[in-house]
Amino acid sequence: MSSSKASLDEIQEKNHFLENELQTAKAELTELQSRNLNVLQEGILQKMRSKEEEMNKELEELKTTSEAREAQLLHDHKLELLKEAEIRQRESTQLVEELKGLYSNFAAVSKKAGDLPKSIQMYRRALVLHEQAHGENTVEAATLNINLGAALLAAGESAESKRHFQTALDIRCKHLGEEHQQTQAAMKWLAKLQSKNDQTSRPPSATPTPEGS
Repeated sequence: MSSSKASLDEIQEKNHFLENELQTAKAELTELQSRNLNVLQEGILQKMRSKEEEMNKELEELKTTSEAREAQLLHDHKLELLKEAEIRQRESTQLVEELKGLYSNFAAVSKKAGDLPKSIQMYRRALVLHEQAHGENTVEAATLNINLGAALLAAGESAESKRHFQTALDIRCKHLGEEHQQTQAAMKWLAKLQSKNDQTSRPPSATPTPEGS
C-alpha cells in the first residue's frame, strides 16, 4: 500500500514537473515567436524605408531631369525667337535700304525735272530713314547730306544748305580724313556755296552734280 502510494506520488510529481516544463517551453516558444515577429516586422519596415528612399531618389532625379528638360526647351525657344528677330531685322534693313534708294532716285529725277520742292522732300526722307536705321555719323549719311544740301542750294536755301554741307564735311573728315577725295568734294560744295553768296549780283554758275545721283 505504501509502495503504491509512493509510486503515485512519484508519478504526480513527474506530471507536475512535466507540466512546468511544458509551460516553460510554451513561454519560450511564445517569446521566440514574438521575437521572430518583431524581427520580421523590423525587416519589413526596413525594406519599406529602403524602397521609400529609392522612390524619393527616383522622384528627385525625375524632377531634376524634368527641370533640365524645361530649361533646355526654354533655351531652345529663346534661340528660335532670336533667330526670328535676326531675320526680321535683316528684312527690315533690306526694306529700309530699298526705300532709301527709291527716295534718293526720285529726288534726283525731281531735281533734274526742276521740281526742287519734291526733290528736297525726297532727300529729306532718305536722310531721315538712313539716320533712324544707321545713325547720323556715317559716310553714307554724309553723301545724303551733300545731295540734300545741293537741292537746297539750287532752291536758294543757302543757310540750310550750308548746314548740311558742313555736316557732311565733319563726318568725312572724321571717317575718311581731310585728304580723301570725298572730303575734298564736301569742301568744294562749301566753297561753291560761299562763292554764290559772295556773287549774288552775278548769274549763278552751274551747280555740281549731286553725289550718287
